[in-house]
Amino acid sequence: MPPAILALALTMAAAAPDAALAARVSRLFHDFVLADDNGPAYKTAVAEVQKLFAERGLLTVAQVGDEASYTFAMLACDTSPPDARDPVLKKLRAAGGQHDVPADALTYCEVRTKHDRIKAAATRRPPVNPTLRDEIGRLFARDQAVRLDKTVDPQSWVNVDRELHDPLERIFQQHGAPTYALVGPEAASQFAIMIQHQPPEFRRQVLPKLKANVDAGQGDAEVYAMMYDRAANDEGRSQRYGEHFVCDDQHPDMHPAPIEDDAHVNERRAAIGRVRLELQARVIAAVFSPSPCRRR
Repeated sequence: MPPAILALALTMAAAAPDAALAARVSRLFHDFVLADDNGPAYKTAVAEVQKLFAERGLLTVAQVGDEASYTFAMLACDTSPPDARDPVLKKLRAAGGQHDVPADALTYCEVRTKHDRIKAAATRRPPVNPTLRDEIGRLFARDQAVRLDKTVDPQSWVNVDRELHDPLERIFQQHGAPTYALVGPEAASQFAIMIQHQPPEFRRQVLPKLKANVDAGQGDAEVYAMMYDRAANDEGRSQRYGEHFVCDDQHPDMHPAPIEDDAHVNERRAAIGRVRLELQARVIAAVFSPSPCRRR
């Protein structure tokens, strides 16, 4: 188990009356989030979460502590298909009314379900411009290949971002921020993710267009939050959602840039369908291990 996830398991167990069950939730989180999609570990985690939910329902704060209760509620939500989440939502609403589970677990599942159902409906419809969808997919493959290659240094990220600038700018000039209807949810999100890696002025141009897409149910709220935080960092402001992680001389690992009103960041994250910042930070630590900060 990666050190970041092991730390999560120990934190959950230390705060939980049922330490073994809390540690089990941590392992399930690790296998669901970090294992290969549709691989054996992922499938086993999904089946185990669903079995545990069927047998015991939600795990309460009194049973496993706040962190594990939240994490299991998130897993119960995310392992259920969007159209089959009503039983999870019903139990979350009932448990939330009794304060048996963290309030942000219910908000997360409600918002995530709404977004997932919008995406699922959009995916079932063919995109208006499949050629553009395919082009964005090819560009995104190049963007991600260098970032997931642990043998390259961060300068390689800079080089590929420069290579992608002109085709991304052309797409933006011709189509704005591509919508779900134009290219499908996956490619629309991929385009916005790549813009995060572009110069600040480019991001500032795209941000309001992406926000308009989100408001119209045609864009990814989670990716919008990432771009908003990156733009805030560009301008020397504190981020809002904690999506932007940075390296600096004082920290050996990637960590969130400064956050406005950080005591309530997880409430804001839940409102856009994002997991708690503590879980996100541990995922990033595990994915980017060894940390690119140490290669500087």
